Amino acid sequence: MTTTIHTAVEGNGRPLAVVITGGQRNLVEPSFALLKQWRALATQYDKLFGLVRAIAEKP
Repeated sequence: MTTTIHTAVEGNGRPLAVVITGGQRNLVEPSFALLKQWRALATQYDKLFGLVRAIAEKP
């Protein structure tokens, strides 16, 4: 049995949903959870960098 990942997207290409089918779903879902954690961490550091840069550029 193979695992397939299906995505539903809006007209402009933004993802709406991800559906995982197949027998190895329990192997794929933790990978997505890990990617979400890394994305949240990267977003947090991007916001922090923007704040630090804004403070440093103040005259």
